[in-house]
Amino acid sequence: MSKDGQQREQFGNLVLSRLPVHSVFHHPLPQPADGHIKQMPRQLIEVTVKTRLGLLRIMTTHLEFHSAEQRFAQSGRIMDIQAEMLALEKDPPLAVENTPYSQLTRPSSCIVCGDFNFLTDSPEYELLTSERLGSTSFVDA
Repeated sequence: MSKDGQQREQFGNLVLSRLPVHSVFHHPLPQPADGHIKQMPRQLIEVTVKTRLGLLRIMTTHLEFHSAEQRFAQSGRIMDIQAEMLALEKDPPLAVENTPYSQLTRPSSCIVCGDFNFLTDSPEYELLTSERLGSTSFVDA
């Protein structure tokens, strides 16, 4: 129940996997101020699973429906997360085994899925599929 006694709806993103899960991260997505629309906080779930070919990251989200400005900012954050993974893969942090600083592998290979709420001719789509990171970051399947 909320503070005013109203029943709150519960919903969100979910990743189900039959593969062993290596790690899970929750990334809040930007919510630029736009007082003229209905909006809610958005997030991205990043799950790394162990496949027979190695580790694979899966990211899923549900981007804002009512605001192209918010969707663009949220798509930008997805690209920033991918850029971070590429940088960490190229220059991994110093690891100290059997401590909180043990190596936690998060590969740059990734599948991004979800409800993006945009069309293929939108700036948000272009941002996710452009060659911004030196090579095509995501390929539309």
